[in-house]
Amino acid sequence: MNPYYESSYTARTVNGIKELYETLNFACNICKTRRTDSKMEVQDTYYPTFVITRKKICMECWLKMVSKSSG
Repeated sequence: MNPYYESSYTARTVNGIKELYETLNFACNICKTRRTDSKMEVQDTYYPTFVITRKKICMECWLKMVSKSSG
C-alpha cells in the first residue's frame, strides 16, 4: 500500500488551501527526484480547516518495491 499522509500544510479557506496546493511539490522519500501524488482534504468540519495530504513514495518507486516483493 502507498497511503496518503497529512502534511503540515493547512488553511482555513478554500482559496488558501488551493493556493498552497498549486505551489507545493513533494519529492519521493526514496528517489528524491520524482514527485509524489498529493490532494486537498477537509481536516476539521467544526472549525473549517483544510489540509494537504501526500504520498511518501512516487508511483515508480512503489512499483519497484511491489515487483521485488512479489517475485
